[in-house]
This record gives sequence, C-alpha cells and structure tokens, in this order.
Amino acid sequence: MGEARPNTPMFEFAIRDADTNYHTDPEELDRVWGRYDLPVSLAVVPKHGPTRSPAVPEDYWYDRDPDERFPLADNEALVEYLRDGVEADRYSVLQHGYDHVRTPAGPEFARHGDLQERLVDGREHLESTLDVDVDVFVPPDGALSSAGSRALERERMRTLHYLTLRGRTRSPAVVRTFAADALFKYRHRTGGRLTFLQDLYRLWAIGDRSVGLASRPEPYRVDGGWEFTAVSLVESAGLARVKRQLRLADALEGKFCLALHYHDFRSERFREQFEELLRYARTELDPKFVHCEALFRG
Repeated sequence: MGEARPNTPMFEFAIRDADTNYHTDPEELDRVWGRYDLPVSLAVVPKHGPTRSPAVPEDYWYDRDPDERFPLADNEALVEYLRDGVEADRYSVLQHGYDHVRTPAGPEFARHGDLQERLVDGREHLESTLDVDVDVFVPPDGALSSAGSRALERERMRTLHYLTLRGRTRSPAVVRTFAADALFKYRHRTGGRLTFLQDLYRLWAIGDRSVGLASRPEPYRVDGGWEFTAVSLVESAGLARVKRQLRLADALEGKFCLALHYHDFRSERFREQFEELLRYARTELDPKFVHCEALFRG
C-alpha cells in the first residue's frame, strides 16, 4: 500500500479486472493477483455465451448452439476460489453484462430488447452463487444504450463506464453532463484547441478509449444513474496518459479506476507496464487502494 507523505491527502485508487466467467481458470486469476497485496474488483460475466474472446477457449467461439450459456455456478472450483477471495476482502464482485455475446447488432447492452431481464437474472445469479451483494455494473465492450441506462437506474445499480455519446439520449440532463465533462477536459488538456476537439470527437463519437483526455476523478449522474469513468491500461498505448490521470486524481484529492483484464497479463510486457504504474503511484503519489464500490461513496 502507498504511504502518505506528511500533510498530504490520499486519493482512492481502484482496479477493475473484467471478463471472469465460467471458463476462467482460478489458477490463472491467482497467478495474476496472488503476488500483489491489492484489493481487486472482478467484473464477472454471469452466464457467458459462445463468442470470440480471450476469456473463452477457442472451442467455444464458433460452431456452437447460439443459445448455449455457461453459468458461473457450474465451475465449482472457480466459485470456491471467488468466495474465498471475497471473504478475505481480496476481491469484490461487479456484474459484467449477462452473456457478453456480441451480435451484428452490436455489443450486448448497446442493443434494445430484454436488457432489464438480463440485468436482473445475471445479478441474481452472481449474488446467489457467490453470496455477495452486487450493485456496480460494467457494460460489455464499454457500450451502453439508453435502454440499458434506464434498466440500471430501475435496479439502482451504479456503472463503471466510459463517458461517450454513443447510444445516449440527448435529454437536457445528458447534455449538461457532457458539457461539464467537456469543460473539465478542456481545462486539463495538454495540447492545442484543434487537437482537443479532434480527441473529443474520437472519444465521444467513436468511443476511442486510447485518447488521453482527462477524466473527472469523481462519480457523476447520467440518465438518472451514477457513473464513474475508468481509465484503460492498453499495452500499445503506453503509460503516459494513465500517469497523467493518476496525477490529476492525486492533485484534486479525487478517485481513480484502472480498467484491465486478467488475460492481459498473458503478455509479459503488459505485466511490466502494470508494475511500473504501481511503482509510480506508490513512490510519487499517495494512493489508497480500494474496491470499485468505494468510488461511488462521498
């Protein structure tokens, strides 16, 4: 854990690890996180479907019944490992969609349809299987429609998301949220105005999360629900933009969420980047490591 410098307030640093599901080997999870003394929030898929994903064996990508689902509860070794981790406060559990299947119509929670039913059934499966309360949602592929936002609001779930315009309504409340976000990003920009506008378009309209614009280090309301912007650690993008966001959260005594996937650590280069980031935070800044649920507290 980081040790605070005298008279220097800490900022909260959470780690969101996505894609744990029925196919996940608990030994791989333990190889990733067992070496670090850190709280980690696992975004878990309740009932994964057949789809191409680094978190799913290739035999389950294609040529399967499209309606086939693999409930987390059916992997007894993984369930036992997760329960033990939650009890020891090493892990907390977030909901990562329902089946994480992407269709030609788009990512799971960017589509209209039975999102309310998927949300409720998936949440109940996680809670009953792992004996936990789940109230934070992570949209698969970082995509969430207005219908998905409304379903989350009805279920009183908070969202770890990326603040983009894709799929959003254009209500006055949403426009105000994005105006405030744009002003914050502009005030903390590192380049000129034209570069800022180009980056803002890439982030909001295209959903390019490698753009290094500043994120507000606090929760905010969108479509009636609470959200928090995570910052992705992407191997090809390097660490500069992530370090800038860490410094900003530290300077504003705010909050920070690092978004990654356990299967990213199959790359030694990614592990090296993660450990370099940890060293930087612990030696240059004052992080207090927390679970993602703490990001939404006052």
